Amino acid sequence: MNVKTKLFFGALGLSISNSRARTKARKIKKNKVVDRFPDQELNDWVLKKAKKILKIFGVTVKVEGYDNLPKKSALLIPNHTSSFDPAIILASLETQDPSKKKPSKMPMFLAKEEAKKHKRTIGYQTIINTHYLSRINPRKSLKQIDEFFKEAKEKNKYAVVFAEGTRSKNGEVQQFKSGALRGASKFFLPIIPVTINNAIDARETSREKREVTVIFHKPMKPMMAIGANKKQLAEKIRKIVESKWVAPQGKITIKDKNEV
Repeated sequence: MNVKTKLFFGALGLSISNSRARTKARKIKKNKVVDRFPDQELNDWVLKKAKKILKIFGVTVKVEGYDNLPKKSALLIPNHTSSFDPAIILASLETQDPSKKKPSKMPMFLAKEEAKKHKRTIGYQTIINTHYLSRINPRKSLKQIDEFFKEAKEKNKYAVVFAEGTRSKNGEVQQFKSGALRGASKFFLPIIPVTINNAIDARETSREKREVTVIFHKPMKPMMAIGANKKQLAEKIRKIVESKWVAPQGKITIKDKNEV
């Protein structure tokens, strides 16, 4: 089966899957029954869908530094080049226990409020309880950041923040914004810099397969964020992420215009 045929049937299946995700999300929101579904069950359901999406586009995820992930809550700060990055992060946190007795680690994401408009992903966003950040109301955004980190801490999840604020258009690691570091210091969370390589054109259909590498760097202790100059700390984290970054090879083609 050639790439275009595979993508056609894959897109058909995804359309059905996305519709089911939106329906499931509406039921949870309307009936307020989210507490009836264990967080791990909801996470694993979305993880399964994320892996299916990546498989359709020929994307495999290689993970390095998995043992650097703490058992409890932490702040993950990856670079951001693709709208597939949340799915890639989900896949990278899947349990590496062959017996599957140890559960997959659970992320939750902080996204721009504009992400609510994405019909293809809003169902999944709702199911894993994505939080949204206002970029025009600073006071509101501070409250949103606190609520995001408070929930991550209480539910023992990883708070994932793409600190560049938007996707890099050329694949290079851009300047990191320091706002999320407020949550790390206030809720005493370790910080894990994360490097994602080879994901910039993951949705490009002109190639059959693509291996994306996710590197979890060694954790930075919570004390580093307390009382620190947040801009300087953000730059330090950016340099750690960049230290393992590999420049994209060849011509970069990006057809996906969705901003996440």
